[in-house]
Amino acid sequence: MTQLHRRPPEPKPHSTKWKIWARSLGQKTAYNDIEADIIVWLRTIFVGIHLITCLFIIAAVIRYW
Repeated sequence: MTQLHRRPPEPKPHSTKWKIWARSLGQKTAYNDIEADIIVWLRTIFVGIHLITCLFIIAAVIRYW
């Protein structure tokens, strides 16, 4: 009895918002989508840390004005 070779399931396409966010952080830095997603998450964390730091600096300036 022969077995049919099945193709592995294709990954779900990313949402449009995710693609726009990833492109806004910079060019794609990996050929593999999984690695590219990891890099986008690291860049997102980096941007988030800078945003939070900026908000704390602004809050301190307003408080001691």
